[in-house]
Parts: sequence; C-alpha cells; structure tokens
Amino acid sequence: MVSSKNSAALAASLVFPVGLWGGNNVGTKWLVGSWPAVWTGGTRFLCAGFLLLGLLRVTNWFGNYVTPTLAMRRQLWWRGGLSIAAYIVAFNGALRFTSASHVALYLGASPIWALLWEARDDPAARQPHRYSAALLALAGVGVLLWPALGGVLVWAL
Repeated sequence: MVSSKNSAALAASLVFPVGLWGGNNVGTKWLVGSWPAVWTGGTRFLCAGFLLLGLLRVTNWFGNYVTPTLAMRRQLWWRGGLSIAAYIVAFNGALRFTSASHVALYLGASPIWALLWEARDDPAARQPHRYSAALLALAGVGVLLWPALGGVLVWAL
C-alpha cells in the first residue's frame, strides 16, 4: 500500500522528467529552425556524451568505471551508436516538418517498431494478435499524421 505522501512524491518525480522531455522537444524544434538536423543532433549528443563521460569518470553514480574491450567498443559503436544516430536524425528531421507535440505522439509509436523487430528473430513472437495491435497503433499514428501530410500523400498517390 502506497501512502498519500509517497504517491505525491512519486507524481512529482514523474512530472519533472515529462517536463524535461517536453522542453527538450520544444527546444530542439527551435534549434532545427536555424541549424541543420544532423548538426543539431550531433552537437547535442556530443555535449551530453562529454557530460556523461565526465560523470562516469569522476563519480560512482553509474557504478565503477570499467574500460570496455575492443570488441565491446565496436559493438557499442555499430549497435548503439548507429541506431541512436539514425533515430536522432529522423527525430530532428521530423521536427523540421511538423510540431513538437506531433513528433512526441509519433515517438509514442516506438514500441510498435520494437514489437515488430522482436518478432523478426523469434518465431514464437509471430502471433496474429501482435500484428493486429501493431496495425491498429500504426493506423492511429496515420490518423494523427494525415492532416500534416495530406497534400504530400495526395501528390504521391
């Protein structure tokens, strides 16, 4: 049972990251208005990377520092680095063409991509109800996206 004091603290601790995330979307929208999408993403993540690397070396907040092996560094670059770079370029490009609130809604569909990606390697995960849920969610994103891309879609068809 959660006390009312703990639930208020929990609610306050959830409001802070949501506000930070929303402010990040709006701030990035403002930046991509005058900077290229790749430059914006690159400089933001370079600054964040240096900050986190400094915290990793100076504090124990993230655990003890362990020097990664060459194989681990290669996997981090190719698996983590490449996918996050593609995500950031897509995010910044999307912010250039639509509002920050719409991009946040579209990013809410990211579990759909994870669901479909997971089913790629696991035959047990290939169940009709999973694909039905993914199609329903994508249809919802399509409904949200339609007014912003209505002219583009009509031209493409």
